[in-house]
Amino acid sequence: MYAGAAYVLIELANNVVEPLNLPDWTPRLVILLLIVGFPIAAILSWIFDLTPEGIKKTESIEETIEPPPPIKRRLKVSDGIIAVLVVVVMIMAYPKIFQKEQSLASMTFPVTVINEFGEKKTRRVFKENYVTKLSIFPFTNESKDSSENWLQYGISDAILVDLLQFNYIIMGANPNATHLQEQIKFAKTNNSPHFLTGIFRITDGIYEITSRLYQTTNGAVKAERVFKGSDFFSLIDSISLQTRIDLGISKSILNSSSDLPINEQTTNNLDAFRSSSEGWGNYVQSLFSSSPYAAYNKAIELDSTYADALYWQAWLIHFYEKSNETARKFINQAMRHRQRLSEFSEIRTRILYYKIRGETDKAVALSEMQYELQPNNNQLLINLASTYLKNLMVQEYEKAALELNKLVPDQPNYQIWLAESYLFNGKLNKGLKVLEKLLSTNPDNVEALLRMGQLYLHKNDLEAAEQVYKKSDTIPARG
Repeated sequence: MYAGAAYVLIELANNVVEPLNLPDWTPRLVILLLIVGFPIAAILSWIFDLTPEGIKKTESIEETIEPPPPIKRRLKVSDGIIAVLVVVVMIMAYPKIFQKEQSLASMTFPVTVINEFGEKKTRRVFKENYVTKLSIFPFTNESKDSSENWLQYGISDAILVDLLQFNYIIMGANPNATHLQEQIKFAKTNNSPHFLTGIFRITDGIYEITSRLYQTTNGAVKAERVFKGSDFFSLIDSISLQTRIDLGISKSILNSSSDLPINEQTTNNLDAFRSSSEGWGNYVQSLFSSSPYAAYNKAIELDSTYADALYWQAWLIHFYEKSNETARKFINQAMRHRQRLSEFSEIRTRILYYKIRGETDKAVALSEMQYELQPNNNQLLINLASTYLKNLMVQEYEKAALELNKLVPDQPNYQIWLAESYLFNGKLNKGLKVLEKLLSTNPDNVEALLRMGQLYLHKNDLEAAEQVYKKSDTIPARG
């Protein structure tokens, strides 16, 4: 009875820690108390007996030589308790004892992907139940030296790059979210059950990085880890692995793919990595600053094989400077060194390469392939939808918008995209229904009102369009 009850208590402790926001050491405390209690229970059960008259001291062997006359035994309440405990223990123990750890085949399903050259390949993709979503935010500098502020973005960016290599984890990031409530809001919007941030200090060349894994539902810390050492890249690898373990990812999934060290995916040169992180930080803080270009140029000068820095330099120039000739220079160099990248980053580099070259069909094919390899990644779906829209592939844009609203329901921006896709495809009434639902809960959404005005104009309902536009004019601008 003690063993059965102990097993039930241990399982109960394991299952209620997260919902009740109990400390991580709660199950260990329960186990230790039960271990201490076992010899006490054993001694007491040796000395005392449970009888119909209550608890009595066990009789000596001399007093029990003469067996009592046979009496027909009746079922007692204790018998029922024992039977129930035995059944519960068997039910709970069966999967642990007899069921082997699920195979990789049972956790994945096959998909046929087509690359930019029309070549087909069958790949296995993790089912939704085995895909983990995580948001990541900047780490706070608690050092006295402000010259190390680059690590606010450098640490989170390095962890992000490392985790992007795994198809069983989907990443979201917001480098501008530095306060807890902002982080919780972003993580909830992106359907991330957990998010990662932390603090760091540097003393005499030794990094001390404290990572904190939070639960999005209540903002409680799920796991806090401290990493110390002089090798920055090695520390990032340790944080990445420990985060995946703390997220509860099983060993079979962890071992399902190779784990590339972060310095093999980026650069061995810490100064080059620092310059790249400073470029990203400057880009985040000031979109039109020239600093990102200078910082990325410095990183590339320090390591000409730094494919990730070459990619971002080409991306900035292509989308903001509109200089294809210069962008080609950097993306061509990134393509020469893309073999060091993870699959995710390598495909991303090829997509940009074809966009800069104007080979739209190949860029679209690769964008579709990348999404098929991570079908629950809403950021990839956003990128794909944007690609469809830019190339006026309106039917595909509608399908992507529908899927995006399934992945992240009740998100205003995605609902507006869906209404826009209906507008492009002539499904005006469907578009109006989407916007009416959105405006019923968010009546001051100016973009939704403007899009509704367009739909009314296409229906030739000028009066309704005028009313909507007038209403949008009365809403004060934000920001």
